[in-house]
Amino acid sequence: LYNTLVYLNSTTVAFAPTLFYFIYGIEVILCSISVFLAPFAALALMRAGVIHRNFRYCVLCAVFQLFLACLSRFFLLFCQILDLPVIEGEDIVASILRDQFLGYISSVLGAVTLERLVATLRPEWYEKEKGTFHVFIVVQIILVLPSAANAILWTLLFSPGIARMKRELFI
Repeated sequence: LYNTLVYLNSTTVAFAPTLFYFIYGIEVILCSISVFLAPFAALALMRAGVIHRNFRYCVLCAVFQLFLACLSRFFLLFCQILDLPVIEGEDIVASILRDQFLGYISSVLGAVTLERLVATLRPEWYEKEKGTFHVFIVVQIILVLPSAANAILWTLLFSPGIARMKRELFI
């Protein structure tokens, strides 16, 4: 668990266990609420017929990203609270998924603006909803690829295990 912004080992928590476990409890409650409400938000979005299909799918993808980020944070918290040794690959994947959500959700407003720009420039074509699914695909690629690349590079460049492997390969 390499991101020091969120991971604290048991020696750090020992300085103020009540405070840290209170913070962990709040985080577990907020993540649980997000995980349990995500399917209901997705269902409500899919049934909203007055909203354009691509916009609904875009928000649905954001809800799915939130769901993945919460599940990965649960895994990281579980290992952190119980002070379990984690398998190298699992914590890296969980960290990447969690970090990718930050980039994704930060870019959603720009992607929705791009989608609305296409709708403004070509309103007759776009409002028919036929043949516009590729706009959604392009918007998702613009969202996912940079945020995933950022999360992967951030996690792998600052991972002690990966840095050790790089030193062994190049020395």
